[in-house]
Amino acid sequence: MSHSIDLDGILEKLVLLQHYSLGSKSYCEDRSVGSEKDIGDYELDKYWGWTKGIVSNFILECSIKQRVIQDTFKDSESMFKTLDKNACEGLIIGEITKGNFELTLRESCNKIIHAVNVVPSWNTENPEFHYWSGKYHLTGMYNKLEWKITLDIYQWAKAYEKFIELFESTDEFHDLGQDFIK
Repeated sequence: MSHSIDLDGILEKLVLLQHYSLGSKSYCEDRSVGSEKDIGDYELDKYWGWTKGIVSNFILECSIKQRVIQDTFKDSESMFKTLDKNACEGLIIGEITKGNFELTLRESCNKIIHAVNVVPSWNTENPEFHYWSGKYHLTGMYNKLEWKITLDIYQWAKAYEKFIELFESTDEFHDLGQDFIK
């Protein structure tokens, strides 16, 4: 039996990530976050710390569960590649800034799980306030080679949400978390 994966719980986090990404500018403008009074020091301005904590926790939890789902159905690898491709269609979930690999939803989950340096990107164009841009810089190593990506959290969460919708229409979905003997 695989772990019981609460897809509705994942969808909840994906929706909240999308809202957080889109709402950061308005929130920060309303509260003058990042103004001269708030220079981004976590002790002075907890929004900076909240952003990294909330986003990191949500994307890490969602990524681990995505990998558990796919690893549970090893015989369905080609189906998952198709779902991944269809889920990302028309979206740019991120950009590879160092390394040579394809940035699929599955690979982005691997990078999230194995990142050793994670930095939210801040928009600092307005001197009155700064806000999270919705981008997340991740860095790590694979086979002694450094990789770097910048995820667009809104697009990534949207693709993952679509992936779940597509997965729910498959026969494999009905076996997720069920007791059966292989």
